[in-house]
Amino acid sequence: MSVLIHSLKQCNIQYLPSLYHLSVRWKTKPRWVPIGKTKVFRVPQPKPIPPDEAEEMKRLTKVFHTRMKSIKHLFREAYRANATSEEVIQKFEQDKEDHWQKCMELNDRWNQQIAIERAQRDAEFMEQEIQAAHEFKRKEDEADRKRLEALEEVVRLEKEASAHFVTEENIDEAIERVLNSPPHSFSFAIDRDGRKYSGFSKTPDIDAEIESLSEDSSKVSSSVNE
Repeated sequence: MSVLIHSLKQCNIQYLPSLYHLSVRWKTKPRWVPIGKTKVFRVPQPKPIPPDEAEEMKRLTKVFHTRMKSIKHLFREAYRANATSEEVIQKFEQDKEDHWQKCMELNDRWNQQIAIERAQRDAEFMEQEIQAAHEFKRKEDEADRKRLEALEEVVRLEKEASAHFVTEENIDEAIERVLNSPPHSFSFAIDRDGRKYSGFSKTPDIDAEIESLSEDSSKVSSSVNE
């Protein structure tokens, strides 16, 4: 156990009495903790470098940059020599031609596939258009048929009503019938029970009521006989 505690302390891990509770300590302050009050105005001074070490560092830096320039120049010249040789140019042209052929073959396959899909799509669209045209024609024929039936009904009603029209042939009979018919008086009233009061009379028109009752009885008798 002491070895475990010592190893945990070396790893900057705080050991608590519970074996299942471990927490890692920060080596420095966390980022969200502000700077200490005693170090707010402290200006860190750079560490002094001996003059001989400074000169040696400058020399080594110059040597490093010079050698890196030499290596880059060597690589550049080697690449230029390889890129301008005849074999390299021929190989580059051949690779470009092969790549172009592969692209053309792939493009042809894509065009064939798209042509097949376009033909199928056009056939489906044409079938839909034909069905829509047939449906439109059916609806138009149905509308024309209904319109013709309505016109024929109007014509039939007009023909039935024309039997009572006054024409040149029956104008004399119509005039004679109007002259011989009793005059109609529209000066009457009707009460809640439907009784008719003619003129200024305060009693109902008994004759009209009897006539209506006789008509109702005749209708009932005819329905019973049927």
